[in-house]
Amino acid sequence: GMNFGKYSILIRISYVEINDKHELFITVPSAKDSSGIDIWNLTNQKLIVSSIGLDQNRKTGYCMAIKIFPNNNFQNFQSVTKNYLILAAYEDGSVNLWSITINTNDSVSNEKDNIVVEKLWDRKEHGESVLSIDLSPDKQFAMSTSGDNKIVKYNFDERFREPLIQSTTVKCAGIAEVKIRSDGKIFATAGWDTKIRVFSSKSLKPLAILSYHRESVYALAFSCILPLDEQDHDKSTEEEKDLGNEERTEKHYLVGGGKDQRISLWEIY
Repeated sequence: GMNFGKYSILIRISYVEINDKHELFITVPSAKDSSGIDIWNLTNQKLIVSSIGLDQNRKTGYCMAIKIFPNNNFQNFQSVTKNYLILAAYEDGSVNLWSITINTNDSVSNEKDNIVVEKLWDRKEHGESVLSIDLSPDKQFAMSTSGDNKIVKYNFDERFREPLIQSTTVKCAGIAEVKIRSDGKIFATAGWDTKIRVFSSKSLKPLAILSYHRESVYALAFSCILPLDEQDHDKSTEEEKDLGNEERTEKHYLVGGGKDQRISLWEIY
């Protein structure tokens, strides 16, 4: 079951002792049961939390996709306590958000006392297995797609409690991947129907249908949009500046990969 999911890596810096510790966390479907989630610290090769979600009554099936991210709204004056959020998608069509609070204080003898796991919400918006989830760069919303034809947006509140749901549908079922661009303004989906679709993140309105692949599209990636660099400020006239900016915004790339063994590169406004 481990082969299904996509792994999520998070780099965090925690201030324990005097030196900064650069630690790499990885979340994977649990070794005991692929319905659960394990968090490993790759830096010291220790299992931090095991089998998140296995104690729930409802059978969710395999964990299909996971994202872990730091909760920057979490205020705690003791720098030893960190809060992470795990967005997890399952075979039964549900998406859950878990909160993991980790106390990194070495003086506590029992490691289990250092970790608090809480489910913040659980939504089942899909009729088929969730195949992909993505998180907006500003952590304001997430998207999910599945074996059905529905695209679901989960709008978070400040406390990451019950999300506000928006959704739209496409003509053909089966959306293998969803990716949100680094500016959060648009997102794209990879369809079993060979189409790559581009949407507005805010309204979920379709903006473009990209046709090239002969078989199902399974993978997508956006290039990262970098802020305008210093060179643009050195342009002598306002007119030249405008041209520079216009040219910059045109070079936004999207890459698709299909079952047809083809890779497509698209320029997106």
